[in-house]
Amino acid sequence: MVKLQLGSCQSFKEGWINTDGFPENIRDVHVKQNTSKLDVTKPFPFSDESVDFMLAEHLIEHITYKEAEFMLNESTRVLKSGGVLRLSTPDISFIMNLRSPLTINSQYIDFISSKFLPSGESSAIHVINNAFRNWGHQFLYDEGTLISLAERCHFNVTRVPYGVSDYPELNNIEQHGINIGNIPLTIAECMVFELKKE
Repeated sequence: MVKLQLGSCQSFKEGWINTDGFPENIRDVHVKQNTSKLDVTKPFPFSDESVDFMLAEHLIEHITYKEAEFMLNESTRVLKSGGVLRLSTPDISFIMNLRSPLTINSQYIDFISSKFLPSGESSAIHVINNAFRNWGHQFLYDEGTLISLAERCHFNVTRVPYGVSDYPELNNIEQHGINIGNIPLTIAECMVFELKKE
């Protein structure tokens, strides 16, 4: 069984082919040594229908919409029939709704402000702009836009809960919440999809 992780960064997975566009920037020496360079905006170095499962956790928002279409088409090409790409990304609908007075919104604003923004910049507007402009984000998705793009690339798309999959290989696989230090707020901001090759 071939399992391929795109944009692995620090989220090294045993038994997977871990790839990243910038493996030289990975801090952990063991992870760096076991991560191959793969630019998702260029043809993947894998044969047609050679991969069973793929993971792209918080990657698609770091490339342009056109590059994302290319990445998804390449994923379709390398996945076996019935193969699955599990994809997670921030939900722009959640980000845009931060101005409404919900408790989870206040908690999210406080967390992002204290962890990622200079002191004194703790408003919803600062956090919304941070989501659009920081971390190299290029394009943020809502559910409909992502589903439409994936379907155009010949996937059957299912939105699934964070950490939950009917496939044992994909169950409890997300690490973004662990990496940023707040799983509940990651779950709130995040959309997770399983894209099954038609």
